[in-house]
Amino acid sequence: PDGLRLGNRRWTCLVQWDNVAHLAASEVGSNPVVAIVLRDRERLLAAVDPPAGRERVAKLLRTNDAWLGCDLYLMPFHYGTDLATLTRAIEGYTRDPAARLELQPRPRLP
Repeated sequence: PDGLRLGNRRWTCLVQWDNVAHLAASEVGSNPVVAIVLRDRERLLAAVDPPAGRERVAKLLRTNDAWLGCDLYLMPFHYGTDLATLTRAIEGYTRDPAARLELQPRPRLP
């Protein structure tokens, strides 16, 4: 996969691994989060589906930046993991393209 797909019932977007400029373990409302700063917001907005959702995502990015100082944040409990594990995983995939190979679907057994 080229990145991490995020979304809700109205839109999805692809956070491409090489569009992540910075990650940080942080906290929002006493909840641990992985804060993500993008290299290029426009690149993320171009990957919003459907395109009608772009303004909602742009507003989300602006709000997160104003309140939290990051573009996006992920709560580890939504993924059934802890902060350190999620941060390490995303960091690994953003820094090492070869590590992304483990994300490829495995062939089915005969």
